[in-house]
Amino acid sequence: MKYTAKTVVRLPSGSVLGLSPTQVGARKHALKAIERQKGWYTALEPVEFKVGEVFLCNDDLPKGLADCAEAEAKAKAAAAQAEAKARAEADALQEAAAKAEAHAREAWDKDGAMRAKFGDDFDAYYNSLAKQS
Repeated sequence: MKYTAKTVVRLPSGSVLGLSPTQVGARKHALKAIERQKGWYTALEPVEFKVGEVFLCNDDLPKGLADCAEAEAKAKAAAAQAEAKARAEADALQEAAAKAEAHAREAWDKDGAMRAKFGDDFDAYYNSLAKQS
């Protein structure tokens, strides 16, 4: 699974990791390449990742590290959920605004004195209502 470190992540020895050549260079002393699996290594000793560093791990992270690194799929799902929530809130606001305008239009249509006061300009009337609230 692909992870992004949210804080410094220290994985125990024995962890099976997918790393870029740059990541391997800094940790070469602590890694053993896995035969016939290019880019995959077994940690011979604990290995650390800096904040923002992306790495692959063959196993789920230990529970104690779950808060330190975020699975990319989980992050994408959370972002999609937040986007859907924001879209729903925007839709609800737009619907509420449409209802408010419909109510104002209904009051406008019933009140000839109000139309006369605003010179038959509904927008001016509606804007005056918005300023009052």
